[in-house]
Amino acid sequence: MLPATLSALDVSSHTLSGEIELRNIPSGLDVLSLHGNCFEGEIDLRSLTKDMDGMTNLSCNDLKGTVRINRGMLVNVVLSGNNIAAVCDEHERPLLSLNIHCYDEVNTRRDCLIIRFPAKLA
Repeated sequence: MLPATLSALDVSSHTLSGEIELRNIPSGLDVLSLHGNCFEGEIDLRSLTKDMDGMTNLSCNDLKGTVRINRGMLVNVVLSGNNIAAVCDEHERPLLSLNIHCYDEVNTRRDCLIIRFPAKLA
């Protein structure tokens, strides 16, 4: 369990295999950095809340697998520099377009977004 006083969590530049499921995210967590990883498996970020003032950085990863995240958190997520295969809704239906930087906070919903990453080609 993460300590309640944790304000930043940096899990960057690792080679990971398996599943990362972050549970019981402390309300004081402002920055979650998962950039620069070589990862195969699933990252489940559905327990992140809109109370998180900072950002979740998932940029510049070499990922093969999926990331599950609440759609309402997209206003704070950085996904630049990734090779994204598909973005799906909570029912695994593909979303044809998604503008993360201009996402309308007024219309955010609490359903899950699934982002699939293929392995980057060398």
